[in-house]
Amino acid sequence: MPRDSNLPSAVLFDMDGTLTDSEKWWYAAERDILGALGVTWTEERARTTIGAPLEWVCAKVIREDGLEASAQKLAADMSRRVCEVARTSGVIWRPGAYELLELCVRLGIPTALVTSSFQELADVIRESAPRGSLTVSVASDSEVAGKPSAQPYLLAAQRLDVAADDCVIFEDSVFGVRSAMAARSHAVAVPFLVEIPSWPLLLRVNSLQEVGESELRAFMSAPLPAGDPLLSPRGND
Repeated sequence: MPRDSNLPSAVLFDMDGTLTDSEKWWYAAERDILGALGVTWTEERARTTIGAPLEWVCAKVIREDGLEASAQKLAADMSRRVCEVARTSGVIWRPGAYELLELCVRLGIPTALVTSSFQELADVIRESAPRGSLTVSVASDSEVAGKPSAQPYLLAAQRLDVAADDCVIFEDSVFGVRSAMAARSHAVAVPFLVEIPSWPLLLRVNSLQEVGESELRAFMSAPLPAGDPLLSPRGND
């Protein structure tokens, strides 16, 4: 069957907070592991790092709190803790997420997972996803720069053999939205725990429950962003 050119060539998803309700697992792991090092880790502080690459977050805390610790080891410990919870408790999908993945499978649209978490957690999530979905994943311990760089989404598009500007991307964080817009894809914000600015050419839905085939077509007809809204000379106007 020939591809419908009015539908995206691929749909790319952020993981924590967009596809899965896993931010609370991260907060608990960060609070416990950092607390053992004498760091007071509040929900407010955690929100400032939502969407950022895991090891970058750990390096930031080490620097700000003057810790004698390894960012790589801290990140690995946190990732291991969250993976254990995910395997024990089961994946909690955000409203409409599982159904949207199923829709993409029915429509023949490939999907990918692009996350600031480590690959081991991405693999756990993919194992619980609908069959035939999330065939590609890019995690923060991959070989490219993390969000807000465009590189994770560009790599996902490359692995799916599609053009980034023919993709729809769903994101729930400022770091992630900047990455999606920097890739010059059809970026859709799905705000959850943090507010996302109303940047020009940034699409927006309240929930993935609002997204069906007609919405995917509408996203593809929208103008493309010119790049990262904080770096683009004209702010995507």
